[in-house]
Amino acid sequence: RVRPSTIEIGGACPLPKANVGAPYLQRFTADGGTPPYRFRLDGRLPGGLELSPDGAVRGTALTPGSSSFEVEVTDAANR
Repeated sequence: RVRPSTIEIGGACPLPKANVGAPYLQRFTADGGTPPYRFRLDGRLPGGLELSPDGAVRGTALTPGSSSFEVEVTDAANR
């Protein structure tokens, strides 16, 4: 039997706080599986921030507050 390797997501959890009106950039990473990886968000980030397919959370926070979300990663083999 051949079992696919596990993909692990790395990055700060919780993410460091963003300051309203200031540029923000934090990255999630992936290890295992077969690169390239594609990241996807399940939930919502604060207004003005987005998760790009390469795992970067970037933008400029527009309003104060917090949010809950999950990050999913898929590798080149669609695992």
